[in-house]
Amino acid sequence: MCRGIGHNQWIGAVGNGEPRTYWWAVCFNIKDYFSMSTLIDFTSFLSGALLTFIVGMFIYYFRKKEQEYFFYVVVRSQEAMVIERFGKFHRVIGEGLHIIFPLIDRPRVTSWRFAYDPRTGQKGPVTIAYHRIDLRQTLYDFPEQTVITKDHAQIKIDGFLLAKIENPRRIVYSVTNFPSTIENLIEANLRNLIGNMTLVRVLNSREEINKQLQESLLGIAFDWGVKIISVEITNIIPDEIVFKALVNQTVEESHKIAASFKAEAESYTLEQIAKVIGNKNDVSKFLATLKYIEAFKELISKKDGKVVFMPYDSSSLMSSLGMIKELFNDQGTKEP
Repeated sequence: MCRGIGHNQWIGAVGNGEPRTYWWAVCFNIKDYFSMSTLIDFTSFLSGALLTFIVGMFIYYFRKKEQEYFFYVVVRSQEAMVIERFGKFHRVIGEGLHIIFPLIDRPRVTSWRFAYDPRTGQKGPVTIAYHRIDLRQTLYDFPEQTVITKDHAQIKIDGFLLAKIENPRRIVYSVTNFPSTIENLIEANLRNLIGNMTLVRVLNSREEINKQLQESLLGIAFDWGVKIISVEITNIIPDEIVFKALVNQTVEESHKIAASFKAEAESYTLEQIAKVIGNKNDVSKFLATLKYIEAFKELISKKDGKVVFMPYDSSSLMSSLGMIKELFNDQGTKEP
């Protein structure tokens, strides 16, 4: 062995109670002698340390590979996780520390497709895998879509949905992709609602559309374990050609309303003048004189330092003014 030490010399006697001398102790000039119990304890310590190291590396590897749910899982507040055992639903765990059996229990991973990235806000379709379900109120912004009204007007509608997951088990097993499915459902309901309404009604009935859209989603969302809090239409944008036609129509209607008011005002003025003058034949002369005075006043105000020539029949203006004065004087003498 080492320096000619014999086999019996380092093995020692067995069962005679004498201390045992080991060859490695002699080779390395170790003078101490160890009993059998001390050697067993030392060997057990090394075996335990090696086993602990192997188990630790095993856990580290699988936790990194299996996305941190090996042996235990920590669920944050307002979150939930669906645990499956051998591929079958086992339980729903809430916030806190939970022990799960490796290779037997696994969290159910759900992939959701969004019209935009909810983590960064960047537009564009993105698919995100979740094994934790957010129980807070969540805003789902569905993209702008084009719909056609009852009177064949093309408009663009944009809006959002505010919802809250109340049953994690239903949302996982009842629908494959909640954001994408609810988006398609909203689009179908909007086409149905807007298709039965005219453009003018759509523009003036936004709250009615929101209410009907929310009522149409409540039943099916409940079956999915989701509570619909509100549905809001944010923008209703008509097509450019339709928008111009709508503006022209609005202007024409406003002109018609203004002309109607003006006619009513003139009619009322004639009635009041007739009451004051008493002679209906002089009413037209009175109004013509007032129009003449207003036109002449406007002409003088815009002369810009130029010479203004009186019309040839200006004497009729003077006579008309005198007539107005006489009419009011006569009216004043009639009063007691």
